[in-house]
Amino acid sequence: MATFQSVETIVIKGTIKDEGGVLVTPTTSTKVTIINPDGTVVVNDSAVTFDAVGTFRYLYTPAASPVTGSYHVRIVGIDAGPRVSITDSQFFLTG
Repeated sequence: MATFQSVETIVIKGTIKDEGGVLVTPTTSTKVTIINPDGTVVVNDSAVTFDAVGTFRYLYTPAASPVTGSYHVRIVGIDAGPRVSITDSQFFLTG
């Protein structure tokens, strides 16, 4: 798990691939939700930025006095039709 200081801007990066392992950009939406250690949603369904096909990033700047500890990150990509891609990860925020 990556560790960051509370004054840093955190860059969340990732990729989305289809069933065959090929990078894809979902046609409907790709959004990020971040939940702090207290269970409070601090980012709710915000759009990510795609740098290339299937490769995205999201910049998160913690609040002025953030809760320290383990944050949960969920990325949800929705494609046309019934396909949904969900990726979960975590990072640790220190004071």
